[in-house]
This record gives sequence, structure tokens and C-alpha cells, in this order.
Amino acid sequence: MTPRRLTLCADDYAQSPAISQGIVALLQTGRLSATSVMTQSPHWPALAAPLRELAQQADIGLHFNLTHDFANGPQLIKPLSHWLLLSQLRCLSHTALRDSLLRQIDLFSQQLGRLPDFIDGHQHVHALPVVRDALFDASPCAGLQTANPICARRSVWVTRVTAV
Repeated sequence: MTPRRLTLCADDYAQSPAISQGIVALLQTGRLSATSVMTQSPHWPALAAPLRELAQQADIGLHFNLTHDFANGPQLIKPLSHWLLLSQLRCLSHTALRDSLLRQIDLFSQQLGRLPDFIDGHQHVHALPVVRDALFDASPCAGLQTANPICARRSVWVTRVTAV
């Protein structure tokens, strides 16, 4: 029987310094095995350094954000209800979603010098129709070398929710 690995991931890294400090402490003690980063946060550049040091022992991914307003310029930030309704009606701009994802991947790469190990979504927006399609279409543009970008990088690939 193949041994199984349980991945425990804390989302919302860089949403605030306090959240990030707690996540770093849990990663350092081995109580967490992954975290996903909100790269639009004004705290992200200053909080990236501890994750660089933990990159060999933890999966570090992008927490794709469409709902939390960091008030730092033009973004596709709307309440979750907006994304739930318009995704079901297929009334979202695929191009705008793809471009937002690529910008967030760029912000991740600028600080860590590499691509994310996985991508998930704040409030699970990555699983919504149209948003999910944009995520899969953006993956090759960003240089992600997997058919499923919503995965961890280690030997056992852990697939997140990809269907609604």
C-alpha cells in the first residue's frame, strides 16, 4: 500500500502581519505543510522573506483573490455574491479574469523568484465556472507545467476542488 500524505494548508498569507506570523510559526514547527499567498496585499513584499526560507519544507501557492479589497489600485474586486451569480450565468469576462490571475502570479514571482506550487482561490472563487476556465487557460501563459494548476507540487498531487 502506498503511504498517503495529508497536506494542511493555511490560506490568507499576507492578508495581515498577524495572520502571516501565525502561519510562519505553524510552518516552522511542521504543523502546517502549505500556505497560499494573497499577493495583492500591501504587506506581501515585506512578508515574502520568511516564505523564501521555508520553500524547501512547505508548498507555497497563490491564493487567487477576487473578493478582498486591499485598496491598492484597479482590481476586479467584488463581493462573493457577484462572482457566484455572474459565474453561473456565464457573464464574466474570461480575459479580465485571466489577466487578473496573471498579474497576481507576477506579484508572487517578483517576490519569490519562482512560480507558485499551486493555486487556490480566496473564498473558493477558483472553483466557479468561467473563473475556473480562466485559471486553466492562464496556466500555460504563466509557465505552469501541469495540466492541473490547482495542485500541490510534491510527489503526491493533491487536487483541490475543480468542479461545481
